[in-house]
Amino acid sequence: MTKELGSMETLKQSMKNIYGFQIVEEDGKQSIKLPEAVMPEFVKERIRFFTKYREDGMNFFGCLNCILAYDEEEWKKEFAFGAYEEWLPVTEEFKQWRDTYHADRGGEVAVAILYGTCEEVEHDD
Repeated sequence: MTKELGSMETLKQSMKNIYGFQIVEEDGKQSIKLPEAVMPEFVKERIRFFTKYREDGMNFFGCLNCILAYDEEEWKKEFAFGAYEEWLPVTEEFKQWRDTYHADRGGEVAVAILYGTCEEVEHDD
């Protein structure tokens, strides 16, 4: 995602990232296709960094709050309680993405925490 989108396009993409589930039929079987998380790589990197801590006991809201980090100092302290790595600082680039008023960034991150960013899909062979 290298170019800036207009506010309406940003809102549409945000909604697709949240509500873009589809029912697809293949070989007579229906399955759910997850929304494709179309977001900058620096956002996906932050999501990947914190979601791995869910396997170590971090709950959903802790993960969401660490990723979004509206109060970075508070969440940095919370993170330090059970972390085995240093805190991933919030970049200005991430703040600009997060703080846009014409998108639901919290919703987008929540869907990515629950279902992934479609990069880590495993196939049963």
